[in-house]
Amino acid sequence: MNRLIDLGQEIIRAKKLGLPNSYKEVFQILEKKKVISQTLARDLQYLASRRNVLAHEYFDITEETIYALYTKIKIGKKFMQEVQKLVRKK
Repeated sequence: MNRLIDLGQEIIRAKKLGLPNSYKEVFQILEKKKVISQTLARDLQYLASRRNVLAHEYFDITEETIYALYTKIKIGKKFMQEVQKLVRKK
């Protein structure tokens, strides 16, 4: 998730789209500027919020929570595909 956030921030910087105030806002900006779809932005915002839980409230994390996040890996892959399309256009 950290790498997805970093990549989103790089796109925002490169395209001069603004300055996000949070990890979730990275994906809100990308959606607002039509870099990614609303659905993908919503999914990535969800993962960003879960990332914060993993990083700061890890003592409450269960195996079920980890597995549920693991099943969402396809969201990250979808974002990578969208970024690849963006790079190819350049």
